[in-house]
Amino acid sequence: MPNHNLSQHLHSWQELPQSTHPYSQHVLVRVDFNVPIKDGQILDDRRIQQATPTIHGLLKKGYRVVLLSHWGRPKNGFEPAYSLKQILPTVQNILQEQVGWIPHEHSLHIPEILQQTPHYRVYLVENVRFHPGETQGNPHLAQHWAQHAFAYVNEAFSASHRKHTSVYHLAQCFPEERRFMGSLFHQEVQAGMQIRNAQKLVVIQGGAKIGDKLNLLKTLFQKAEWILIGGAMANTFLYAKGIPVGRSFVEHTRLTEARQLIHLAGNRLILPIDAIVALPNGQVQALPLQDIPSDGEIIDVGPGTLNRWTQYLEQAREIFWNGPTGKYEDERARTSTQTLARILTLIRAKGVFTMAGGGDTAAALRLVNGEGAMTYISTAGGAMLEFLATGTLPGIQALKKEPYTVHATT
Repeated sequence: MPNHNLSQHLHSWQELPQSTHPYSQHVLVRVDFNVPIKDGQILDDRRIQQATPTIHGLLKKGYRVVLLSHWGRPKNGFEPAYSLKQILPTVQNILQEQVGWIPHEHSLHIPEILQQTPHYRVYLVENVRFHPGETQGNPHLAQHWAQHAFAYVNEAFSASHRKHTSVYHLAQCFPEERRFMGSLFHQEVQAGMQIRNAQKLVVIQGGAKIGDKLNLLKTLFQKAEWILIGGAMANTFLYAKGIPVGRSFVEHTRLTEARQLIHLAGNRLILPIDAIVALPNGQVQALPLQDIPSDGEIIDVGPGTLNRWTQYLEQAREIFWNGPTGKYEDERARTSTQTLARILTLIRAKGVFTMAGGGDTAAALRLVNGEGAMTYISTAGGAMLEFLATGTLPGIQALKKEPYTVHATT
């Protein structure tokens, strides 16, 4: 399959026919409702919001919708602290729909529950990770969920880099023409492919560790016209070149890889020339690299670096920003992120495709009200990074492979 036509080879939920028996046929929708929760309150409900168009669309087609999701990483079967029931009121509020609850003890008997509660059009199943077979990739668990369902929709791109049962094996319980991607899934694929097929790509690469993103970095370093390095990751590259960085974080175990990447990128690798430095007396100062004291800590890229970056960014047709340029949680280290967002807003206005990838990048943009700088913001995290590196994911492969068994009704 040609990579650039990937989304054309996957079925969209919109291709699903109108139900011939309204609300008697159900569709399993794998969503990612793994939202941040603190003291019982959802801190960010966008993943639920983003799944809404697909859910409402399926309802309009006359189907009952059964939502499957994970939350957290429970280790011992059912654990109340990880129950999805705590998000049920928010799901109902966002969908403006009464949502039936399927508890863990009944989660392998979905058809029976649907027969007993015909007044619901949408159901939320308890955390799929309460089943050990979910993370182990268990086809038998998939078959339990798939019984009598008409179709499967993957709306969890952000979880599709894992070969888990509800993402991979469940899809293959249905014939290929009854496996679909949701609207958000399609958007993520399209945005990712635009970066993979970029004509003149400039990458802003931040974050802390090279080791976490080594495969992605190798791919981007081969594709990009320019690679602008910020964040704590820049310290490792600078240190690998023999440039002192004070007491800043350095990934010493990855210095060999850093040198290999420097060699791979050549003069396309653009490292900082100055930095925002936290001094022992509590003050923060913009300093050239050569003036950073041995007890100073780099917390962000400096204004001179941003000025230099601008000349490269203005040459781009596509820009991918992955990883914060500094410690954005610290108010003293947000100015550069805010300035960079303003620069990208002006560049985007000229028709350049700008994309941010990763939850930390999205969070940093939110803090400085910089979301308007981006054409597309992916919060898929590791899944998007793996997709950019490889061009596929287990969840994508499952949507286009021939089925090994079929349990869908005819």
